[in-house]
Amino acid sequence: MTKGGKFITVEGVDGAGKSTQFEVIANALKERGIDFVRTREPGGPQSAEKIRELLLNEPMTAKCELLVMFAARQENLTKIIRSLRPLHGCFRCLSGLRPRSKSGRN
Repeated sequence: MTKGGKFITVEGVDGAGKSTQFEVIANALKERGIDFVRTREPGGPQSAEKIRELLLNEPMTAKCELLVMFAARQENLTKIIRSLRPLHGCFRCLSGLRPRSKSGRN
């Protein structure tokens, strides 16, 4: 039986310390000689990073924001996550969905 890789996500609202925990995990993996790939949501590949900028800087309705978030996720899944599945390494994803009340959008 082939041992598969691990998919680790760090999730939380803005300011919850995701990036800090992300670095703690990265350092622990490096110390153990475990290869890993890092990505984030929204973001990841160049196309999804452009979508991230749009999300962070352009006012939009809640429904539009949701659809744009899923567009970024699809790019990340297709271009990074699924392409690495055969490698059986460790994969980490930083994910942060902003709550409506924090982002101030309708």
